[in-house]
Amino acid sequence: MITFYDIPSKLEGKVFSPNTLKTRITLNYKGLPFKTEWVEMPDIEFVIQNIDGSPTDKKGGRDYYTLPAIFDSTTGKVVTESANIAVYLDETYPDTPAIFPILGDGEGALNTRAAISAFQNLFLQKFSPIFNVGVTASQMALNPRSADHIRRTREPLYGKRIEDLAPPGPERDAMWREFKEGMEYIADLLDQNNQNGSDKLFLFGETFSFADAVALGLILWLMRVIGQESDEWKEVERWSGDTTVFGCIGKFKVIQVAMITFYDIASKLDNQSWSPSTLRARVALNYKGVPYKTEWVEMPDIAPKLKEIGGAPTKKKDSQDFYTLPAIHDSDTGRVVTESTNIAAYLDEKYPDRPLLFPKEIETRAAVSAFISLYIQKWTPILLPAAAGTYELLLPRSAEYFRQTRESWFGKKVEEFAPPGPERDAMWESLKEGLGQISDLLGQNDKSEGGLFLFGDVFSFADVTVVSFLLWLKTVTGPSSDEWKAVEEWHGGRWARLLEKTRHLHGDSPSVD
Repeated sequence: MITFYDIPSKLEGKVFSPNTLKTRITLNYKGLPFKTEWVEMPDIEFVIQNIDGSPTDKKGGRDYYTLPAIFDSTTGKVVTESANIAVYLDETYPDTPAIFPILGDGEGALNTRAAISAFQNLFLQKFSPIFNVGVTASQMALNPRSADHIRRTREPLYGKRIEDLAPPGPERDAMWREFKEGMEYIADLLDQNNQNGSDKLFLFGETFSFADAVALGLILWLMRVIGQESDEWKEVERWSGDTTVFGCIGKFKVIQVAMITFYDIASKLDNQSWSPSTLRARVALNYKGVPYKTEWVEMPDIAPKLKEIGGAPTKKKDSQDFYTLPAIHDSDTGRVVTESTNIAAYLDEKYPDRPLLFPKEIETRAAVSAFISLYIQKWTPILLPAAAGTYELLLPRSAEYFRQTRESWFGKKVEEFAPPGPERDAMWESLKEGLGQISDLLGQNDKSEGGLFLFGDVFSFADVTVVSFLLWLKTVTGPSSDEWKAVEEWHGGRWARLLEKTRHLHGDSPSVD
């Protein structure tokens, strides 16, 4: 898991810094799960030194520390400065979309690093007239400790109060006019990619790169600190419309702050999913690389919560509507979607430019559904032992609800679901046999490698389901239990290899706070 160190603000979602936005955009574009650690400005030097991060500059003859920074627990690396981070992520995760893309193939392939640096320098030059407006607004957006730090350290450099950098009046109006001219220059430059009447937004046409991340980070910073509803930003919207640079904002809304709220079932575990149903939605969200925030819901509160947000019931029980999680609410569209397969289909529809859960090279929905149906059948023998383990993980209100409902369904007390003994042993043997059939089926794709995924090397919602049920079993039985350790060894270690290969998809949101 990557830990991303960012600077908080009082703004919704906390995000504001143009420098850290470049890294947040890069992480989200590459679809890499990460967690955010918020660091107030006076604490940056201590925090970066504490994780053995490098200074990014020298000031007054001493090391100077800035954000962004990341710590990658997979490699043990700490990387500081947004361009360095972008290069590291391309090198370390080559299977994700390149932020410094190589354009074309073979001897004619184009390295984009120099071109990106040239554009970055030009864009910063054209953006600079408005910088003091952004600095003044940022001061108002910061939390008190960071605001005091900025005032103490920056005002001696500026030689004036921050509020006096861009006061209302002719001087500020001139900054906006010069900024507009600069952005029109950039728009005209990028419009050269649109000779055939196309609508290509990026430096390399339809290919997003770090150049666009830099431009977008600065624009989002300005928009957020002066306020999207402010008269000044409304004027920017009026003259920019959907032109090249500013059109990026609409196309990449997903990179600002998490817009999807994911409803999961609370437990004693620390911010960890345990339910196979909600895990299917969480793994799907992580695979898509779509930022989201989690709202934890106790089991007796699921129906009231879904009714409150307009979520549909997922089935009928005793002729009554029955509400289950997972569910998501997408504030961008206002849609509430329930049930993991529906959520997966929605995510593919809403975010077709991100990895597909139902690959479209051929129509795969029927094949995925058929496999999932067969796979879930193989889990039937283990439901009672897993239910008993689930009960132990639940918070008191959910545990009481679980006991009442499940004891009614199964006709016995929770403690009697699967006590140790021959009956329980037989349940595990039945699961082993069933998963063995699945292993043999998947192995037909590639005899040499064992074929981990339904479609060979291509991950899909079928594999999301396989992973999610395995994670559920690992969680409710305990990762150190003899029963789980046996599962890891079944079928040549297939299931352990699958979980290891998909480990980056098991955790929280790609941009969780």
